[in-house]
Amino acid sequence: MNVDKQLLRDIKQFVKFAHKVKFFYSSQAVADTNWDKFIAETIVEMSQARSYQRQEIGLRRLREIAPFMTERKQELPTLSDGEQVVTWEQIAARTQHSYTRSLVAGELTEMRMDPRIPDSAFSRIRYGWRTVYLPLYLSQHASEQGRRVDDYRLWDIGTDFASLPICMSTMSGMWGEIHHFWPYFEQVDVNWRRSLTPLLKACTEDVRTERIMAINREFKKLQDNHVSIGYPLSYRSYNVGRYPYELRRIEGKTIVVGIDESLSGVIEIGDELLSINDVPFEEMIEQRASWLMRSDHVSEADAVEFSKYATSEDAVKASFKKQDGDVIDIAAKPMAFKEFKFAQYHELVPYDVEPVRELEEGLWKLNLYNLTEQNAEQVKSELLTARGVVIDLRQYPNDPIGWREGLSWFLTQPVKHDKLHIRYRKGPALRATYKEMFTQTIDVSEQPLNIPVVALSSRDSLSQTEHALTFVKNAGIPVVGVPTAGINGDRMVANYFGSYMDGGSYFSYTGLRVDNGDGSVLIGRGVQPDIYVPRTIDSIVANEDNQLSAAIEYLKGLL
Repeated sequence: MNVDKQLLRDIKQFVKFAHKVKFFYSSQAVADTNWDKFIAETIVEMSQARSYQRQEIGLRRLREIAPFMTERKQELPTLSDGEQVVTWEQIAARTQHSYTRSLVAGELTEMRMDPRIPDSAFSRIRYGWRTVYLPLYLSQHASEQGRRVDDYRLWDIGTDFASLPICMSTMSGMWGEIHHFWPYFEQVDVNWRRSLTPLLKACTEDVRTERIMAINREFKKLQDNHVSIGYPLSYRSYNVGRYPYELRRIEGKTIVVGIDESLSGVIEIGDELLSINDVPFEEMIEQRASWLMRSDHVSEADAVEFSKYATSEDAVKASFKKQDGDVIDIAAKPMAFKEFKFAQYHELVPYDVEPVRELEEGLWKLNLYNLTEQNAEQVKSELLTARGVVIDLRQYPNDPIGWREGLSWFLTQPVKHDKLHIRYRKGPALRATYKEMFTQTIDVSEQPLNIPVVALSSRDSLSQTEHALTFVKNAGIPVVGVPTAGINGDRMVANYFGSYMDGGSYFSYTGLRVDNGDGSVLIGRGVQPDIYVPRTIDSIVANEDNQLSAAIEYLKGLL
């Protein structure tokens, strides 16, 4: 299948239109169709036709599923006020967890009074040089018309992501979900309409790594740290092992925080990695961060962490700057994961196994991420004699009930989080949206502790952890640390052409918009600390938690 500029343009026009039909034409055939295969097969048929025939092919095939869309407005189905009609009520691309998407039925007059479903009976859509009218309501009888497509009919195209039609169908599907249901376009500076062409064009890349990087660069623009693409297992490049050191981004440098036994006495905690095979490591990190699907404020740090993995068994020349200024070169040979054994490891983001521990007389540390519904009562009993508490939220919570219970012990009044947005999609136009806000509340414990408290945040504080920190800040509890990962809201998960274990592709993104408690932007920025205290190279070398030390000093100032 050869893709020239005109075919790419024709495919782009078709898939944009097809996804509007998929999400807004209200019929059971649309709901039941396997759109992955339908779009892939249509792409193949269009590729075998002349350019002037391709729009007609797309319309013909779509009309088999959605027979009442028309190029003549007067041919739209007529509906009377008392008639039973069907339309979509949807806040997401599919029903999943807290997200819902369903065909709903009722009398037309009553349905139109519901702000969550379409205001108009139809939508006017451009498909190439054509104008097509897409009904948003259908009579009960009309909604049962149309032919669902659940498999290939003309060609056995398969599901191999390496093939152009499968890749293009997959990319158009992911693009379409983001275009119609992603809730952050008002806050992220991205022209997503323009991303469809490079995503489709990426599929023409024969080299796997080049295709993956081209795709990832487009999704990186969303700054959504829930975005993840699991390419088919058969399409991935696998790590053969890891290098014998652990690195982290600290004070703008790439610093050794862990060493395998084989390098003990050769490099040390606190040494800086300067280059690999004489290529400056800063250039390598910048290049990798450019396509890593992470927000800009964390992508370099994540690129450093991922650099420990090796895709080749060949040794590399790694140049390190020692703490005394000397530069040494070592031959770093990848080793099997099971053979790697830390001789030393100083954590950037400390983790405690226990839910609570005493720091010094009267001061305790509550690891809220380890608090559960089961251990909460025992933990609280240990804090009854505490004069001050540091709440650690630098790791992801194990139990959403547990951290809410623990936080309630330190409240003086109920605390609310009311910056959670639900968006109902009412039609293909992006403005066809109805927004609702909802509120979550944590009540004061029946037996509050009434003692000074401060909380800790980290770059690893993500999603539910940021949700907890928003309640912390809304309660007036000061936060010590650094800005968090910058994404909250339940993930939406999709599979294209089956699961990635079976040859398909996995896709996830954030489906619910959540802002900071003060209404400021969370995505790509994070929860902001009240007292900025980053980890330092000196604290890593000394294996001392300088963020915890700062929190302790803050508490002492209140006692």
